[in-house]
Amino acid sequence: MGKRRRVAGLAGAALLASLAVLRGVASATESSVFFAGRELGWACLLKGFFGFECPSCGMTRSAVMALGGDWQAALSLNPGGPLLVLGALLLGATLLVLSLRPSADDARFGTALRRLKLCAFAYGALTFGVVLTRWALHVV
Repeated sequence: MGKRRRVAGLAGAALLASLAVLRGVASATESSVFFAGRELGWACLLKGFFGFECPSCGMTRSAVMALGGDWQAALSLNPGGPLLVLGALLLGATLLVLSLRPSADDARFGTALRRLKLCAFAYGALTFGVVLTRWALHVV
């Protein structure tokens, strides 16, 4: 197995493992995030200064709720949270599968990684667009 395959596999495994650990130590409600049983006292600076939410308000709570399986509440807080979680799961799983897939051709592996980068960029742009659209509709 080549170095690029090992790195891709380790990155995918690390991403999936970090999501699993976060699922185990974090929880959220509509108004708070808890890490290892302690409430995190975060506040939005934009909301504090200007009186309205920023595009990422609710993203942490939404992502933690999505990891916990409460997709409906997560989507209502900020649709970017579940999209972020889904994207991270897909990216981690894809990297792991690509690294384990038997292939003697490193050129094909490189092509697959380039395609994955393009897809990840497009997915990130889509998620960013959803978050900005939700924020614009919320502010107006």
